[in-house]
Amino acid sequence: MTIFETKFWLRPGGALWLLTVALALAGCKGISTQGEREARGQLATVKPAYRPDDRRPALPELTTNSALGDFLASAMLNQPQIEAAYYDWAASVENITVARSLPDPQFTFQMYIQDVITSVMPGLMAQIPWPGKLRAQAEVATADSQAKYFAFESAVLQAAYAVKQSYYQLWFLDRKIAVDREMLLLLSELERIARA
Repeated sequence: MTIFETKFWLRPGGALWLLTVALALAGCKGISTQGEREARGQLATVKPAYRPDDRRPALPELTTNSALGDFLASAMLNQPQIEAAYYDWAASVENITVARSLPDPQFTFQMYIQDVITSVMPGLMAQIPWPGKLRAQAEVATADSQAKYFAFESAVLQAAYAVKQSYYQLWFLDRKIAVDREMLLLLSELERIARA
C-alpha cells in the first residue's frame, strides 16, 4: 500500500466554497493597531530623508571648506551599519502586520494508492488562534520594531558623534596652528625690536 500525501484537501463539490473562502481571505490584513500606525508614521517620516524612492539620495560634494552638515549627511548616507539598521527596522514594521493577521489557510490533498486509487481526501485547513493571541503577537512585534528603530537611531547618533568629534578636533588643531603662527610672528617682531 502506497500513500501519497501533500497539503491540499478539497471535499467533492467544495471547489466553489474553497474558491469563495480563498478570495475572502486573500489580502486580509485586519485592523491595524495603534503601535503599528505609530511605527508606520515614524517610517513615513524617516524614509523621505534617508531613502527616498528606496534609493540613496545624492551625496553632497565634500571639499576642504565644506560645512559640518555636509560631512554629517555624507557619513550618515554612506555608513553600512546605518543602512543595515534602517532596513532591519523597516522590515520589522512590516512584520507587525504579519504578526497580527490570521495564519494562511493550508490546502491539503491525500491519496491512497494500492494498484488503483482507493481513496482521495482533499480539503482546506486553517488555524484559528486563541482570542487575544494575535493582539499579543502584534504587541511583541511592535515592541521589536520600536527596539530596532532605537538601534537605527543609535547608529545614526554614533556616526554623527564620530564625525563631530573628528571635525572639532581638526578645528581645534587648525585654530591652534593659527595661534602658534601669530605667536611666532609676535616673537619674531619682539626679536627684531630687541635687536634694534
